[in-house]
Amino acid sequence: MLAADLRSEARDDFEDVTSPRRRCIVTGAVTERDALLRFVVDPEHRLVVDIEQRLPGRGIWLSADRETLMKACAKNVFAKAARAGVIVPRELVEQVEARLIRHCLNMIGLARRAGQAAFGFEKARDWFRSGRTGLLLIAADASANARAKGRAFTDAEPLVVPLTASELGGVAGRERSVYVVIAPGGFARCIRREGLRLAGIRRTADVQEAARETASRGNGVLLQT
Repeated sequence: MLAADLRSEARDDFEDVTSPRRRCIVTGAVTERDALLRFVVDPEHRLVVDIEQRLPGRGIWLSADRETLMKACAKNVFAKAARAGVIVPRELVEQVEARLIRHCLNMIGLARRAGQAAFGFEKARDWFRSGRTGLLLIAADASANARAKGRAFTDAEPLVVPLTASELGGVAGRERSVYVVIAPGGFARCIRREGLRLAGIRRTADVQEAARETASRGNGVLLQT
């Protein structure tokens, strides 16, 4: 498909605000908005990532995939999609990753404050036994044994979220937390969605490598085997 055709169809997607699907400006794939990243151009012509997909302005949609985002930056497709000059931050990929991490942790924190999240293996196991669990999160730097333990008490596949045990634990004021359990409902759905978007941008292998580096400096305990 020609680039002009892609832009034409993308424009139709922007204008149909009732549609739950959008087209990625790089791959041309049409998918649910929840699986995509939305960008807008601010009044100073700067590209801004709209993590919650609420900012005013014409949306520019991109697959939540690190390589796709890097390709969009390298080929300046944002300017083509916006049909205007756009200032793209040099560290856009890192900015998007940081925003997704913060948003994901914020959602987990909101669930905790609402009594819809618990931390640690025993709490996770107890919640599953009582039927209170909609989602089990396992830290990306968890050991193979820890992952197996998490799978042992649930029929559902846990989400190995690309967050470290230290990052997850920090939400609850703990040093570490390998397991986080979320009650069924809106929080579980939202956190799963955000975890999957983050997984496309922040590679689990990168998280594990960062944990190894931290452990080698003596600043933490390495869980990954």
